[in-house]
This record gives sequence, C-alpha cells and structure tokens, in this order.
Amino acid sequence: MEGPRATKPEEVQSVIDLVNLVFRTGNQLKPTMGIEFPLLLCEANRDNMRIITEDGHPVSDINYYPASIAVERSTVRVASIGAVCTHPDYRGRNYATAILDDVEDKMRREGVEVMLVSGSRGLYLRRHCVKVGGFYKALLKPNKEQRKDLTLTEIDSSNIREAVHLYHQEAVRYHRTFQEFIQFHKGATTPWGNMYYKSYLIHIGGKAAAYMIVRFFTDTDRAEVREFAGDRGTVISGIYKMIQDNSLTECSLVSARNDVINILLEEKGIQLQHQDQQGTLKILNYPSLMNSLKSYMRQYLPDDRMDLLKFEETDGEFMMAAGEETLTMDSMELLGQLLFGQREQEPLTDALFRDELADKPRLRQILSTVFPIPFPWTGNMNFI
Repeated sequence: MEGPRATKPEEVQSVIDLVNLVFRTGNQLKPTMGIEFPLLLCEANRDNMRIITEDGHPVSDINYYPASIAVERSTVRVASIGAVCTHPDYRGRNYATAILDDVEDKMRREGVEVMLVSGSRGLYLRRHCVKVGGFYKALLKPNKEQRKDLTLTEIDSSNIREAVHLYHQEAVRYHRTFQEFIQFHKGATTPWGNMYYKSYLIHIGGKAAAYMIVRFFTDTDRAEVREFAGDRGTVISGIYKMIQDNSLTECSLVSARNDVINILLEEKGIQLQHQDQQGTLKILNYPSLMNSLKSYMRQYLPDDRMDLLKFEETDGEFMMAAGEETLTMDSMELLGQLLFGQREQEPLTDALFRDELADKPRLRQILSTVFPIPFPWTGNMNFI
C-alpha cells in the first residue's frame, strides 16, 4: 500500500477510470464522470485527487475542489468533496477513512473553513459531518397565465456571458471565474443515466433578466431546477413557460429560506416545504469562519455589539461570547444548525434559544439577528 498522497500526472486517467467503474460503468452506465466534473477530475486538480495505491494502481480515491463563497459582504473559504470511491476488491480496509484524514489535514493547512460533502453516509457522519437546513422546496404545476413578452433561449457559447453577468449580481453565491462558470456549466449539463439537462436564459422584452439550469428525466414528466439567478418573478414565469413547452406535470425548485422568491411563490398559492441542505458539511476552523463572517455581521449589528463578540474553539467545544454573556456548545450538529439553518425534524436551536440563552438577552439578540447565515444551495452547478 502507498498513500494517502496526491495523484501523479500519469495516474490521472487511472483515477478517472476507477471513479467511472464505481459510479458509472459498474452500473452499466457510460463513463461520464470526467466530463461531468471537469474541474475536479483533471490534471490541474491532481494534488487534490488523493489516493491509495496497491501494486502500482489507484484503488481508493477522494477528490476535492477548493472554492470561496460570497455571503453578502463576507467571503467563506470552502472545499467540496466528491467522487469518493474504493475498488470493490479492496473494500473493508479503511482506505477511505485514511484518505479523508489526509484530506482534512490538507484542507486545514490551506485555510479551508467549511468542508462540503455530497453524501451523508457513515464515513462522514462518524467524523462529525452534519446535516443542516435553511431551504424550502416548492412544486410548480402547469399555469395557463403566460407572459407574452417572455422567451426562453438555451444557453450556449454565444450568450453564456449574459448568464455569468446575472450570476455575479447574486449577493450569496460561489465565486466563479468566467472559465470556471463555463466548465461548471458544461459538467452540470452532461446527460447520464435517465437524466438530461437544459439551461435557459429568460428574456423579458428581448433582454436577459434571469437564467435557470433544469434537470429532466427520461422516464417521467417532471423536472428540477438545479440553479437560478436574476429577477425572481422572471424565474417563476420562466419555469411556467418551460413546463408548458416541455409538457411537464411539475417542476421543483429549492430556494434559500431568506430568498425573496419565497414570498412570490406563496403569493401564487404555492406551498413551501422545509428542505435540508444537500449532503453534509463540517466546520474545519470555527474561529476563522466566524472572523470571515464579521463583514456580513456588521451589516446587521452596531459597532458596540460587534466589539463585544468573541469566538473560540477549545478541545471540541465552541464558544460564543458577547461581553460577559457566553454560550459554549460541544455539538457540531447544534453549531451547524445554528450557523447554517435548522432541520425541521430536529428543533435543536429552539431549545437553545429557549433554555441556554434565556438569561443572556444580549447574546440571544445578536445570534437571532445574524444566524443562520444565508448560504448557497450546494446542489447547484458547483455540486461535486
């Protein structure tokens, strides 16, 4: 056994073949993983393609892609883990656990504050990756009322800059370069299995006002919006137009809990259901994360409140303080839901505010003002 270590240049294709074996060809599907995740599984990212080899061949692999997220005025450093796999002949040897130890150590050295994981299996839950909430899901049905000045145009190389411009107006988003946007779009719209994708610019009076990335299914008459940006009313009207054009019975949409689109959906009588964030996450550096969020917090708290705030982590305990009022938590699950959003079925933060903060009015007021933070849906084009 050799590793965990980075993938060597001559091993990149072998790692992609292993990933395809586990996730695609081993299930009688086409070997599309390298096309679906061109920024994750590539020569440029091979240092973050962490492997263990046996007899000179990669047999276990964990990949991650570092990024940053705009949370209004703040920037949070994240990394997304995906395509985690071990060759069927080498399972049961705890190779994935060993690589994940290596990956987390490397991320911490690189200043990653939050690890985003596309799955929720025991491998992740055992190491304190947690599920959080913070989103709503809506189901839109056919609607005869259509805007006559609205048109849908599929996104291609001739108009993708318009989508990029719309995306960068979002206050909460992944930071993407133009080239990253193109590559993520290419990967996120690659068909596989029973799924295929379309991406639309939504024009009002000939001008691009919004866009959406939509997943379709070959065996059903429903669809899912994976990502949207731009004017929210236009997004809703665009979905109705798309439903009509594709003879669908419904299309689902996931939105952040504080997105204004939720008000517009409820005005149309569309019910919102609580939705957990896709996958799981782990806070790798709590003090650094909280310091990174201070520009966001300053938008909602006066200077005298900000000056009181202090955040520390000691031996797995997370402390928040506002002057003499302090709160200490030893649960990553509770911390995750406080910062990123509460799960509907686990009202942990309700008990926190009712009991632990009952005699700490200043801290209670501060926390309820700035948390949970707005955060992107990780099932968007950056999904890994």
